[in-house]
Amino acid sequence: ITSYMLNAMLNFSGLYGNLFACRDKDGSFLGVVTIVPPYKSHTLFFLHFARSVMTLGRPPSYSWGKDATARFDAFNACMEEHKNAMKGVSHYYIPLVGVSEAAQGKGVGRKLLQTAKIVADNVPFYLDCHDGNVAFYEKQGMAHRTNYPMVPKGFEEDKFSYNGMTFGL
Repeated sequence: ITSYMLNAMLNFSGLYGNLFACRDKDGSFLGVVTIVPPYKSHTLFFLHFARSVMTLGRPPSYSWGKDATARFDAFNACMEEHKNAMKGVSHYYIPLVGVSEAAQGKGVGRKLLQTAKIVADNVPFYLDCHDGNVAFYEKQGMAHRTNYPMVPKGFEEDKFSYNGMTFGL
């Protein structure tokens, strides 16, 4: 599922925002940041994201039954946390920041976030991250706004914690 969701985020950002990749002098992939401009309508944002996912087809190993419904509900809960954290403030959304394992700890993530700040041009932005990444984002000047559990109904074993991070509020 990881590659499926990665492709969904890349597809979404490619269609409706910006995608910036960082490569070394040899052309090897170091990292990526995706940036989606402000939406006036949360519903439109959600529909655009759904459209991006639908073009990828059915996720591998997922059924369209209970499993898909549970994950859809969990994603919707994530988007509600995002909406509540931003309280109607116009902002950019960063669906994805990823750094290759070989490039971690070498300043690539910092450079990718600097790119996001330049693109946002003093407009706030929001991203979600796992617990292990909160300290990194705080070092980059982001504020920790919310921590919430992601628990797909009926799949409690898949529970994990997510954090809403903001910059420029």
